[in-house]
Amino acid sequence: MKKIKLSMVVVGLLIITCFFSSCFTLLDAAASGNLPKSNDWAQGRFVNEWGDKTNDYFIQFKYNIRGTLSNVAVKNGVMSARNITFSKLEGLSIDLHDHDNDNSRFTSNVDSADVIIKIDNSEYKFVARTVGLRTVNIEYSQKLLDLFLLEKDMLFRITTKSELTEKYTNSGNSFSYYQFTFHPRNFTTAFNEISNK
Repeated sequence: MKKIKLSMVVVGLLIITCFFSSCFTLLDAAASGNLPKSNDWAQGRFVNEWGDKTNDYFIQFKYNIRGTLSNVAVKNGVMSARNITFSKLEGLSIDLHDHDNDNSRFTSNVDSADVIIKIDNSEYKFVARTVGLRTVNIEYSQKLLDLFLLEKDMLFRITTKSELTEKYTNSGNSFSYYQFTFHPRNFTTAFNEISNK
């Protein structure tokens, strides 16, 4: 009986030692940047009007980014940037979601949004087109690609005209200001992978 208890203790100590060793190895890998490089981005292919896959690829960031939203209905409300997608074919697309008001959406007769991307102390201005009810799209350019290749923190400020419910405004229209910080980690590796296909 004592031998069984002793062997269980030894096995338990081995498991604990292996667990901590694995954790320290993962922490070292993360600190040194040795984790798989493109695991933050999913790859996909565009489809044509018949639903067939084309030879045009895109990458999409796998996680939602939280930020703030201000308009006539809310000040510094919670929003998220989702489906951050980049490609040479369509540039940068971002879905903007308002957590406080599910009825907010872009004004149907306005087809553009102003976008400022701030990196360090420099600001870069773009005009985006609105797609559907909640998506902004910045056309592909070398300037846009170069900003993402820096893989630095990017402060996004997006201004759109919005339709809000009657309870918030009599006119039905107002401006919405979305702001979030996005770090396009591992972008270069992921973008190079689809560029070489």
